[in-house]
Amino acid sequence: MGQTIPYPTEEIRGMSSKFNHNKRTTSMNIFVGNLSPEVTEDELRQEFAGFGEVTSVTIRKDQYRAYAFVEMARHSQGETTITGLNGKTLRNRVLSVIEALPLSHGGVSGSYPGKTSSTFSGRVRNGR
Repeated sequence: MGQTIPYPTEEIRGMSSKFNHNKRTTSMNIFVGNLSPEVTEDELRQEFAGFGEVTSVTIRKDQYRAYAFVEMARHSQGETTITGLNGKTLRNRVLSVIEALPLSHGGVSGSYPGKTSSTFSGRVRNGR
């Protein structure tokens, strides 16, 4: 049997672990991928505010790419937000909007979608 390479979501999960997941039924942390590096926290907050109360916005970026975590006050507002904003274009970039997952124990930190790692985990996917 072939081995698998895990989808690199550890940083996404790590950021969402900052939030209290005991409140999972009342709040939702959302990952926003494929942001333009020019997008500001205020601009992103305004986009999300149309769907409900935004508790926090955190943007991570470098010169070429950016992603963010947005926490909505209510889980139901988060679901509506994901449906309403996933695939929407903002500053000439099509957004990828999904629910952020809690940090899994035993995962490698410092990864995000699309990141290539210099550390080989030893787990590969059989292409058959």
